[in-house]
Amino acid sequence: MERLCEADCVLILGYSLPEADSQARSKITVAFQVNPDCKWLLVDPSDDTCRRYRRLLGQTALKTMNTTLAGFNTELKANLEAAFPRIDFS
Repeated sequence: MERLCEADCVLILGYSLPEADSQARSKITVAFQVNPDCKWLLVDPSDDTCRRYRRLLGQTALKTMNTTLAGFNTELKANLEAAFPRIDFS
């Protein structure tokens, strides 16, 4: 929780954020509110999962990539740079 609240960017890989996981939802929501400058990236092939995160975090701080981890890794550096333009990935 502390790290989420202090992060400049958060990368979520394939966690579906089920409706029943109230602890994860609570922690993500609190971290999002405490640290409004943080950028979030979700990588998940499911449209439903992407919608769940968009409902929780909106579209300003959250970028979603509707792909598998293998697809994301194909262009890893470019994908990270697109999601987190303030971070130097060299």
